[in-house]
Amino acid sequence: MKQLFFAIFFFASVLSYAQYTVTNFITGLPYPVSFAISADTSYYITLKGGDGFSSTTNAKVNIYNKNGVLQGTLWDFTDSTETYFERGVLGVAIDPDFDNNHFVYVFYNHDAPAKIRVVRFTQVGFTGTNPTIIFDYTDPFTAGNHTGGNIHFRPSEPDKLYISLGDRATSSNAQLLTNPCGKILRINTDGSIPTDNPFYDDGNPATGNDDRIWTYGNRNPFDFTFSTINDSLYISENGQNTWDEVNYGVKGANYGWPTCEGFYMQGSTSNLCNNASYMLPIDDWSAPLPAVTGIVVYDHPLMTEFQGHMLVVDYDNGDITDIGLGSAELDSAISRQIVNINLGTLDNLTDINVGPEGCLYVVHGGYTSNGMIRKICPTGMNLTEEESTIKFLAYPNPAETILSIDLTGIAAGAQIEIIDITGRVVYTAVSVNHLVQLDISSFASGTYVVSVVTEGKRGTQLLNVH
Repeated sequence: MKQLFFAIFFFASVLSYAQYTVTNFITGLPYPVSFAISADTSYYITLKGGDGFSSTTNAKVNIYNKNGVLQGTLWDFTDSTETYFERGVLGVAIDPDFDNNHFVYVFYNHDAPAKIRVVRFTQVGFTGTNPTIIFDYTDPFTAGNHTGGNIHFRPSEPDKLYISLGDRATSSNAQLLTNPCGKILRINTDGSIPTDNPFYDDGNPATGNDDRIWTYGNRNPFDFTFSTINDSLYISENGQNTWDEVNYGVKGANYGWPTCEGFYMQGSTSNLCNNASYMLPIDDWSAPLPAVTGIVVYDHPLMTEFQGHMLVVDYDNGDITDIGLGSAELDSAISRQIVNINLGTLDNLTDINVGPEGCLYVVHGGYTSNGMIRKICPTGMNLTEEESTIKFLAYPNPAETILSIDLTGIAAGAQIEIIDITGRVVYTAVSVNHLVQLDISSFASGTYVVSVVTEGKRGTQLLNVH
């Protein structure tokens, strides 16, 4: 058994110096679940459909621009989806090579016949075309819960799509290598199966092993994330009655459900999980369970208090939990605390992401007809060119080789950073006069944030590189 020797310390003062401003970024969302941010800072939001238990109204994926303005509907699933309970239009992912192939992927529950599907669209304008089913599982289980339903790309594997799928409320599924339920799955973007998957045998999921399995023994892996720091997989998982947990995702690992829950034997608060073949969690939450949902590893210079930490949101309490990670593999918890951010009375958080400027975005959604995305930034930080406390001009925009930054009226010594869509600082400079010229010929095509800081003030501008 992989023993994770860890200590939980509650640092009450860690965030006492940090001030945050919370704004309602996109509102009026009926039953939103998850979202993805594209390289041009568009927001793709899944709306599960219906009212959580009946009808399929608003089962769709909508696209919003960087200012939160609706641009269009990628695809309307209302004629074909099953939205009862935890089913519906759930996960969305944008292909890492979107600039060239325009692929967007959506996880949803198909109705009549009952199917769990991932469909790939080719986006034209703001509309999906050429729907291609790349994951298709005939679902024999009638329960409306334990669907999982999120999809993500690993930074090091732009041609592999990972999928979370719950045990479909049949706990024995989690230990079976013959079906995809209670697992994290891995497929190629055309729907074929990578031959280096840990349980690959004949390439046919219907015979022998289900070749798509990456991890197993999961109960309901609601969401998962890949760290841009070390490429590691982290999984949020809903327990039954006693423990929720977050896991360090390892190829071929067994997470022990239904024998174990959290660090303990299933249903116990004192008897430790004693099966040496099971992977223990990074951390767990005791009853009453918070119902952990969205998860992200923060990697951005804006909020240094979160750098390298795992942030997990939950549905029942509406908390953001900050988990400091330890060991060389970042596979154990060394600290945990609830982030002291006033989100008002809203709970029902289902997703969390980091924006290109470093702010946090959380979804208030699930079973709510008036959901929203809320934006959390350091107080006093103005994020758009029009609102910046520092006015400057970065040109040309779009740029290709040389970027000029006009800092007229700004004293020499200003700190300049260029930040890519993953939040990494890819260029730094210090101004010596009012005109700074930077060689960006090595930059990949995409959207960046130009940040200028001086005398405690900041200005930002979005930059497109061709």
